[in-house]
Amino acid sequence: MDLSKNEWDIINDDVMGGVSTGKFFFTDSCLTFFGKLSSKFNGGFSSVRTKERISLDGYTKISLKILGDGNTYQLRIKDSNYNYYSYALEFQTKGVQEQLELDLSDFKPIFRGTYLEMKNFDKNKIDELSFMIISKNEPDFKLQILDIYFN
Repeated sequence: MDLSKNEWDIINDDVMGGVSTGKFFFTDSCLTFFGKLSSKFNGGFSSVRTKERISLDGYTKISLKILGDGNTYQLRIKDSNYNYYSYALEFQTKGVQEQLELDLSDFKPIFRGTYLEMKNFDKNKIDELSFMIISKNEPDFKLQILDIYFN
């Protein structure tokens, strides 16, 4: 997936009254998502997303090449932009460059932090992909996404 060719947006907790800050920039086809979380006013999240349609064509995994900061993040996907919910999977970063392989069938349906009593992801397309950090500990964060591909 050519990250720099996608249109990306930031969604911070200010949409619900929070004051966390999240931003992103590109360098050499690397997407850097960074900022500071704040738990003030019931805040504590930031996300970066793209709404590119991705046909899975039998693929069952998402592979990520990342450089994290030790924080825990979520990768969220939607099979339709019309759904009120996403499918999420948490991953812990280690502060070094790493390759993660995530099974699409492990992504659980979630809405506003609550997991839903529905089947895990089993669709043949993705309409939205986002990286999210959620914490009441108010960390600074920085996640570098070097590559995303499906296999």
